[in-house]
Amino acid sequence: MKALFFFLTIFLSLYAGANEGTRIIACKVEPLLLPNNRVQVGFYKSVDPGKKSVLIIPPTGGENVLDRSYASNLCEGGFDVYLLQHWNNDDDNSIDLGIHQRAYDSVQQAIAETLSQIQSPFIGILGTSVGAIHVSSAMSLHPRLDAAFLIVGGAPIANVIATTDQEALVKARKIRFEMLHYKNDAEYIAALDKEIHTDPFKLPQGFRGKTLGMVISSDDTTVNYKYQLQLKELWQPQTLIELSNGHFFAILKTWLFHKMEIVHFFQNAAQVPKS
Repeated sequence: MKALFFFLTIFLSLYAGANEGTRIIACKVEPLLLPNNRVQVGFYKSVDPGKKSVLIIPPTGGENVLDRSYASNLCEGGFDVYLLQHWNNDDDNSIDLGIHQRAYDSVQQAIAETLSQIQSPFIGILGTSVGAIHVSSAMSLHPRLDAAFLIVGGAPIANVIATTDQEALVKARKIRFEMLHYKNDAEYIAALDKEIHTDPFKLPQGFRGKTLGMVISSDDTTVNYKYQLQLKELWQPQTLIELSNGHFFAILKTWLFHKMEIVHFFQNAAQVPKS
């Protein structure tokens, strides 16, 4: 699987590079200068700036070629795009359960700092994988967000962390069970849940009345499908794309076959009158 992921990443990078020459000049990425150097953001300015914007929150590992492709497509679709590239989070203690909330707080602070630089009347947000989980919380924490699209995100967050097959979290789980003596998954989930305060199930439902879209995938074991469904039931998204792939291929398939649907989703959302 790792070799396949590597070759697909190379292919996607070459594909994106081959299309770079066709990008309109206005949509070239440039760094957004924020007062706090902790957060790095790539800014794609549309041909008609200041009217509507989309933030993109990348998955684990930071921005990738798919995020940059979404940014370019959205920019060409008329949006100023703000792609989070890096936010400072150096805590790597895999035993301490509080690491997760600190990571989520770091992302929400990065979103807040980016929002402070945006003046457009419409602001949407797009997230993939753990980026989608961050977005599910952001919609309840940042009232200026008008629309959100999630690609294979899920909740409750503690359940996602405890059941994922993501390598680093599986390793952390093993260490925690050995060092902290959890008897079973239920005990581990309960301990995690006490530490996580920005779960969308715990926050005020600020997403109500907003324009929402989701991709869910039935064979996903990284963000377990069960918890994708639970988040879907909470959100009741107006737009739903259902796939039957594992995590990586669901993300790839969404980009290959549905990226323009996501652009149109935000274009339609930007036309909805605010209540």
